Amino acid sequence: MVGHIGYVNQHSPHNAPLSYADYPDLIDSILQTAVGAGKGIEVNTTGYYKYGEPMPAPDTIRRFLELGGEIITVGSDAHFKNVVGAKYGEAVGLLKTLGAKYVCTFEKMKPVFHKI
Repeated sequence: MVGHIGYVNQHSPHNAPLSYADYPDLIDSILQTAVGAGKGIEVNTTGYYKYGEPMPAPDTIRRFLELGGEIITVGSDAHFKNVVGAKYGEAVGLLKTLGAKYVCTFEKMKPVFHKI
């Protein structure tokens, strides 16, 4: 899994999330490496609180899918029990809109695909 692709947002001097359009070559390199290795990405819901969208941004998730990526997990980056699973439904709805067919959980480090 490639997690926290949008983590750079936490330290950005701009009050906007990192967009695929900002660094397409760099983001493509990361995503192509993940897809080529049979790995997936984490969609983190914490971005909804500051930016109204998850991290990575929807355009980056769409690009992952265009490159053939299928393994996507959703995390809430919960540091407190009251936010475990927060915005999960919203994130899964977005994934479906972007064309994702599955969301994954893991058992013994192997992805388990759940149809959405």
